Amino acid sequence: MAKTDFTPEQISEIQAAYRDAANPKKQISILADLYATTKEEICKVLEIEMPAPKPKKVPRSYDQSVKDSVVKAVILDGMTYQQAAERFGVPYGNVNAWVNKARKKQAEFSRFAEEVEAEQTAAPAAAPENKVKKTANSGSSKKPPAPSPAERKPLYERVLREVNDGVDGFDTFLSGFIGIDIFNESEEDMLDNLSERIHGFRDGLKTGIELMKEEAKSNARDS
Repeated sequence: MAKTDFTPEQISEIQAAYRDAANPKKQISILADLYATTKEEICKVLEIEMPAPKPKKVPRSYDQSVKDSVVKAVILDGMTYQQAAERFGVPYGNVNAWVNKARKKQAEFSRFAEEVEAEQTAAPAAAPENKVKKTANSGSSKKPPAPSPAERKPLYERVLREVNDGVDGFDTFLSGFIGIDIFNESEEDMLDNLSERIHGFRDGLKTGIELMKEEAKSNARDS
């Protein structure tokens, strides 16, 4: 239980310690611990008001469109991080984080695409002989013709479609519990956080794909 009654000697000690303290605000907490009481009681003894609590700094959130514009300005337009920060009015650290995240996703997707394309290229060579078609005239074995680019969608479109289906499925799952008191507060916070991360991943993937397409167009024009 916090101490609320002080002897005259203790009151004098508290007042002297507060008066001589290099950091009076911090001294209030020290005195509260020393006399096993609360900071409110120490302030009553000192006949001062409780110091206002330091306001918590709430991080500002930005729309995905702002993040995309910043990333494109740096990667495609060649802006420096500082120039992008000044142009879009965002902190330098945010620009650095968004661009690095986009570059990382772009590199991961490029590696994934290369691996898939390599597997697709190697697959016909490893096909069993009984699955290889023979022409009626020559009797020679020929590999089945590969689909032309126009006959199949680019890999990134297929990947994005699968991701969209997954996110939509998750949203459908959550919507089924709207109005039903089935999750506790901790579980609801976890699901909200998970939903935010899932949608953020999809948005980041879209940005990475758009950057790849823009770079491909730019390279085609340069060549």
